[in-house]
Amino acid sequence: MDKKLKDIIATLEKKIGAMFASDRTGHNMDHLQRTMRNAILLQKTEGGNLRVIVVSALLHDIHRIMTDDQSRFVSQKKVCQRLKNFFWA
Repeated sequence: MDKKLKDIIATLEKKIGAMFASDRTGHNMDHLQRTMRNAILLQKTEGGNLRVIVVSALLHDIHRIMTDDQSRFVSQKKVCQRLKNFFWA
């Protein structure tokens, strides 16, 4: 894994860590990191863009946090908009 990807992981974990800190369903940072490690292992045998796989693994439960915060289903469009605002605003 190159330094750039390690930096991306560190940045993502820092930015989303607080969002998942209060989760009690098992969808917390430990879960996201396990998912990422498993995804990396799969990528080694199956192939694929490692950066896309790692970022996807770390962000795959953002909709759960937003749904819990708003007490209702949140569409993928709103999740994408929040991620844009969260990371590039």
